[in-house]
Amino acid sequence: MILLFEKIFHYLFFFTRNIKSKRNFLPPYEDILKIRLKSPKNKLNFKLKSNIDLFVIRFYSSLKENFYSEYIYFSKNKIFDINKNFLNKIEQINFYNPISMSRKNIYLSIVSRNFLFRKTFESLIKEILSRIYKSRKKKLIIYTPPKTGSTTFLSTAKKYNIEAIRIHNETLNYKNKILKNMNFFLSENNKKNFKHDLKKLNQIKDGENFQIDFTKIQFKKFQSGKNPKVYVSIFRDHRTAFISSIFQGNYKMFEAKKYNNRDILNFCNERFFNFKLSYNKYIKNYYKKFNLELDNFEKLENSFVYKINNCAFYIASFENLQNFIKELFGKEYQIMNPVLQNDNLSINKSYYRQYNFVKKKFIIKNKYPVEKKFREIIKLENFLNIK
Repeated sequence: MILLFEKIFHYLFFFTRNIKSKRNFLPPYEDILKIRLKSPKNKLNFKLKSNIDLFVIRFYSSLKENFYSEYIYFSKNKIFDINKNFLNKIEQINFYNPISMSRKNIYLSIVSRNFLFRKTFESLIKEILSRIYKSRKKKLIIYTPPKTGSTTFLSTAKKYNIEAIRIHNETLNYKNKILKNMNFFLSENNKKNFKHDLKKLNQIKDGENFQIDFTKIQFKKFQSGKNPKVYVSIFRDHRTAFISSIFQGNYKMFEAKKYNNRDILNFCNERFFNFKLSYNKYIKNYYKKFNLELDNFEKLENSFVYKINNCAFYIASFENLQNFIKELFGKEYQIMNPVLQNDNLSINKSYYRQYNFVKKKFIIKNKYPVEKKFREIIKLENFLNIK
């Protein structure tokens, strides 16, 4: 805001501030003054005052190719009103002394009307209003676990020019290396034969942990800013979220050697307990980070909301994702019936059929509810009516 006020005062006082030049002993066609326009223009309108009555002015439309138009101006009262339109935008203006060697000082003073500054008064007002609006505009922070539709949420927000960021967690990292995962499938005799494949597959790319350092830096800027903030967290049945993350992180491995569904189910069963520990901890840390209590949330049609200071916290079930996006965009951004950008959908991926089959089998085997030690998962999913 300080920079904005500086710019306003700068603009208001520019009529009293002249560009001045004082030169002496100038030979003919020596430049008195050069002005490089901050923003090239087709139309120029300014007043020139001097102690001589004759000037040559060159208007350069291309400095690189040395294209210019040259005009001679004469005025008995030594005041020159320059008002010209050009086909091409002017980049630079040069003022020359066209007369013989001058042994006296030459004074030049220019009062600008439209070319010393990048913006006209009208555009400046628009910029001021735009910045005021931007300072009030709500920033959207999609702080949600992986595999909960955050890509669709983010893409839709960007479609409507909402300033948004998506982050899953600043610290959570439970991705495994391919080598560790492959050991489950390979006997000791076969491991040597698959050494090349393991190198080629390298490490699971991101898996559940999507954020990078840049996102974390951006997240901190969003949080520290004075704009109103809208936090969104979407939660899904932890069993389906787990299976979805397993396939996203390991589908290349599954496809590389065509492991059967039973092997993949065993693979999932071995890792499910650790996932639940991480997920339970994620929910606990989420409450702690934002100082939230479920009892403080108010029920809406497709979500729950808790408002404090200039922040609004929304939580919703993945099953209500489409209706929730429409509800939130309408309430917070006055965007009615937004068209969703359905990105990163499992149904569009090569492994969808196998993923869908394994998911159904896995959910049947791991019946809800989970063990009592995972009470944060049970409490939250009951609250959101996830069953």
